[in-house]
Amino acid sequence: GTAPQGRIESARTGWPVQAYTRKGEIIISHDPSIYSLRQMNRLYGTTSWTDSSFSNTVGIWPRIASSNDTVYLIYAKGTGGTLDSYLTSFAKSQDGGETWDTVNMILPNINSANGYTRMGGDAYVIAAKDDIVAIVSGNSNNSLRLWKSLDAGVTWNISTIMHAGIEANDTVALSSVTPNAVVSDTIATGVDSSVVTQTTTYDSTTIYGMDSMLIVNDTSTQTLDTISIDSSLTANQVINDTLLTVDSTSSTLTIDTLVTLDTVNINNVTGGIAIDTIVTSTNSAVVSFYEIWNFDGTGAFGTDVDGDLIADTINTSDGGHEILIDNNGKVHVFTGYMRIFDNDAADGWSFFPGMDGVMYWNEDYDADSLKVIGYLRDMDGDNTLDGLATGNIPNYGMALSSMAGAAIDTSTGNIYCVYASAVENSDYYEDPSNPSAQSFRDLFGVYSEDGGLTWTDPVNLTSSARDYYENVFPSVADIADGKVHVIWQRDQEPGTSLEATPDPISENQIVYQAFEYEDFYNAAPNALFEDSINIDVRAKVHFTDLSTGDISSWAWDFGDGFTSDVQNPKHTYLANNTYNVCLTVTNPWGNDQECKNITLDQVGIEEMGMNIGSILPNPANGNIHINLNGNDVNDLNIGIYNILGEMITEEYVNQLNGNMTYSFDISTQAEGVYFVRLQSDKGLISRRIILTE
Repeated sequence: GTAPQGRIESARTGWPVQAYTRKGEIIISHDPSIYSLRQMNRLYGTTSWTDSSFSNTVGIWPRIASSNDTVYLIYAKGTGGTLDSYLTSFAKSQDGGETWDTVNMILPNINSANGYTRMGGDAYVIAAKDDIVAIVSGNSNNSLRLWKSLDAGVTWNISTIMHAGIEANDTVALSSVTPNAVVSDTIATGVDSSVVTQTTTYDSTTIYGMDSMLIVNDTSTQTLDTISIDSSLTANQVINDTLLTVDSTSSTLTIDTLVTLDTVNINNVTGGIAIDTIVTSTNSAVVSFYEIWNFDGTGAFGTDVDGDLIADTINTSDGGHEILIDNNGKVHVFTGYMRIFDNDAADGWSFFPGMDGVMYWNEDYDADSLKVIGYLRDMDGDNTLDGLATGNIPNYGMALSSMAGAAIDTSTGNIYCVYASAVENSDYYEDPSNPSAQSFRDLFGVYSEDGGLTWTDPVNLTSSARDYYENVFPSVADIADGKVHVIWQRDQEPGTSLEATPDPISENQIVYQAFEYEDFYNAAPNALFEDSINIDVRAKVHFTDLSTGDISSWAWDFGDGFTSDVQNPKHTYLANNTYNVCLTVTNPWGNDQECKNITLDQVGIEEMGMNIGSILPNPANGNIHINLNGNDVNDLNIGIYNILGEMITEEYVNQLNGNMTYSFDISTQAEGVYFVRLQSDKGLISRRIILTE
């Protein structure tokens, strides 16, 4: 039908998500001017939409799922512009969106005690089936977890998919960090007072990985209290007694009652902070400087996970998540692999866009046992990825292979995953070592026939990166019905206009394709090509590859001793003849070849207005001399070519009148067959020569 011309909302919005109930359609989007969500509804059988706005306390960047008449919504919680640190929040309507009985419920256990102090938008996904609702949330700074409810969002079970951030699983676990790790002890004595100065190399009030505090030994008996590890202890709060126990399981710190000494001064000094503590006592006291684990992940050592005051590079996910619920109610999760690093409180944290890997997890897996199912393909078959441009990787905030979308065929249980991945030898410069080169991305597909236990190798679904098309942000319909339905964004420039060095803003294409199941198969390609003769230069033939299947390489044999590995080459023949041209296409699962005869009968037929008097010597041992006779021959190119069709040397002649001799030195070339080709505005002549030593 005709595309709609007008918008359905009364105010400009973004990030629309759509769901269906038994009543009709519902669209949720956000209004960035007031950090609020808008809702549009349309009943089945009608063409008009109702438009309403949530309360201003509801956040932005929504995701939606529905089951029967129940609509579930997740978003980044917001009040005005503060967004409450973007904590993932939940809303639910049981009547298709007419009323909302749950709004702004931050997901259980999303708090600083569990490593969540700040989350991001778009780092969460949701799915629903019958009374099951499942949510996956977590960005690069915190762990990736599953919240699953079997009673339509009333109660929740939480599973950890991947520890990250302060809980990074690839470094020292919290349980191995020694409690009561005394840095130094100082004896304070005096009948009046003593000043104890402790200097450290970091600001103890803004530590990322550790908090610091002074502990004064006191023999008085106090009642022990329990406080959460992220409590706002500052350097001028002194804990009475040296008993200090970190419980890594419950993330609590057991201490005595906080007391404040008579005077505590914190003075900024070069290289750190000097803490002067005046101890008033008639007896000596042991003043100990302690370091304790800090879960909040904010400050100078944000990725110090082993407590050595050195920031660590840690494994995490990149925020590009996908979720499915299968016929048995099992949740399947897909995400991209990333690493992060943070060692400077004054700057933001660093991530590594050269990381690679689409990771998969389901509820049968333990935490941190994700499986890599998608990755960069060795497209040229040389067992390396040296055709990939890595000097200027586009900043999507994600890995080189990521942005996964997935579908399930409910009749077979087969699961299909589509993701975007960079492709070798696809940059504009045709030189991946160029520091400005950027590799384009294609969409790749994998599938599983055993519920996620095993996965096929990746297959290139779009095969247009080498034609300089960037294929990114695939969105996949959850249900595969004999086809896998995908829409994605495509343009001809890798990256975005929001980078530090932004690309120019340009129009993008939104592309839809229903991929056949066969497109995902690991099968050898089928070779096919067509040819066309250039009507102006009868010796030049254009070859067009029409092969099908995921193709890694092309090998052309033009039947005259010349070859090419270009997908769609142009070749100039040197003599009239019938040539047997063969194309061989190859991928990781096999190869195929097609051959056909090409007959040329007009090479050099057109009157050139000149002739080759002689090529001497022939055979030659290095220097050759070409004698030409001609009248009014313009734009003459004299070229020497090897048997592979590569030009060795050439000379341009603006106009030839009379008899001229041109000399060439090819002594540095290997012995063998070479061709002299003369091409002007009037046609082409070629001759064969032999080079000997």
